Amino acid sequence: MIFTRQTVSFFAFLFILIFFAFGCVKSPVKVAELFSSEIKTSPAVENIAVTIDLCPSSHPYAKELFNALGSISKRVGKPVPIAVCVSGRWLERHQSELAAIRRLNLNITWVNHSYSHPVDHDFLNNPDVNFNYEVLHNVKVMERYGLKPSKYFRFPGLRHNQQRLAELKQMGYISLDADAWLGKGQPIKNGSIVLIHGNGNESPKVVKNFIIFLKKNGQKIVLVPISSLAR
Repeated sequence: MIFTRQTVSFFAFLFILIFFAFGCVKSPVKVAELFSSEIKTSPAVENIAVTIDLCPSSHPYAKELFNALGSISKRVGKPVPIAVCVSGRWLERHQSELAAIRRLNLNITWVNHSYSHPVDHDFLNNPDVNFNYEVLHNVKVMERYGLKPSKYFRFPGLRHNQQRLAELKQMGYISLDADAWLGKGQPIKNGSIVLIHGNGNESPKVVKNFIIFLKKNGQKIVLVPISSLAR
């Protein structure tokens, strides 16, 4: 066979396609990295509630995010309110990081985020998941580590159907949703409940840009408790 320059180029291109195809299978891109890192806002943003999710993770927590919020507390002269949505499996593996968060001057509402944070087959909507266990066992884990669970529950992935909402209500909890999921590029509006991950799984650009946003708008935006926005 005679290989022309065009033939060589074709096989080289084919090799690159195969390499990347198999490479993607072996090293999948984290979901958070596929989302936008830009912090978008609408005009006249005055009040927002910041909620930070701590899902199971092997990565170090987003220390700089919590420290930035602690710095706001120092500037305004009182603990700023935030909500931390925590899963039991994160607590079990990050005790020193939990202690560091609790040492900061923050007014934290601790939100139940399920024990194991199921993901497969539509998160907690999966009928094979023991929903009662995910909620109630996480309460025990939170209390074991000295946390006081609030009346709020955050569904993993913000995914819930009518059956799960009814079951949650029967247990006496309120679903805490969000309308400004920063990793998905949702804009922050006045009165938004902001969702950002602080478990190390979030894109570093999202965390960095949110910290810049807080510093840039710190004089005009007030962080409010979730109880003033979540119903």
